[in-house]
Amino acid sequence: MQHAHRPRSVRARIGAVLNDERSRWYFFINDAIAFIIVISVCMLILETVPSIGVKYAVQFRIAETIVMTIFTVEYLLRIWVAERRMRYMGSFFGIIDLVAIVPGLLAALFPAAFAYHTLSIFRILRVLRILRTLRLVRFVLPSKRRVQMARDMANGIAIFNIEIFLFAFFSAVVLAGALMHAIEGTVPGTKFASIPDGMWWAMVTMTTVGYGDYVPATVGGKIVASFTMLAGLVFLALLVAVMGRTMQTVLFGSPLEGRTRE
Repeated sequence: MQHAHRPRSVRARIGAVLNDERSRWYFFINDAIAFIIVISVCMLILETVPSIGVKYAVQFRIAETIVMTIFTVEYLLRIWVAERRMRYMGSFFGIIDLVAIVPGLLAALFPAAFAYHTLSIFRILRVLRILRTLRLVRFVLPSKRRVQMARDMANGIAIFNIEIFLFAFFSAVVLAGALMHAIEGTVPGTKFASIPDGMWWAMVTMTTVGYGDYVPATVGGKIVASFTMLAGLVFLALLVAVMGRTMQTVLFGSPLEGRTRE
């Protein structure tokens, strides 16, 4: 006697949409969340530009409320569907998910104690949530095609590695620029009047160009600058390694270390 197929519960269905790569809605939802993350970060960057932030203050506030609501609902749903809820809440992505909504919630619930612009700088950390989508790229293509891409380093894994490098570099530029704006933004005569100003400084610093047109004046700013310069050296070394391996594959057909074993 065959048993009738029992329909899945609402919790199981939502869990599949959020966590099961086999669900047809899985990549759609995660891509939509990634898109919202990028838009929200761009809004935060533009909001710090005085001529834009003041003119569209109401629109920015409404947009942030909508984004904060979406992230809050998503975070609560992830807790609800998690098999081990405390494990998820204490995980890297669980903490990042929480960090993405706490500043906005504090500013909304306690406007007198937490001024909106005082905490808004920490919303830039939500860019790290894009890592959740990046780690899912390996599930997009069929297995056979992934194997073929792995064999063709120039068109497959190498390009994927470059994409990861560019994302990590851009994230570091945004975070360094935001931190420098947060620390130096209130200093009289500062050059870091907005996050775009800080991002320009971070880009110049991390690429080791060092124009010297933007220089931190505070101790905190100099500490951030020190870590940014060290990060620039690390990224330069990573870029050389990624591009070097790619050129080896393009010129010789396979990595050199693999050829020496033949």
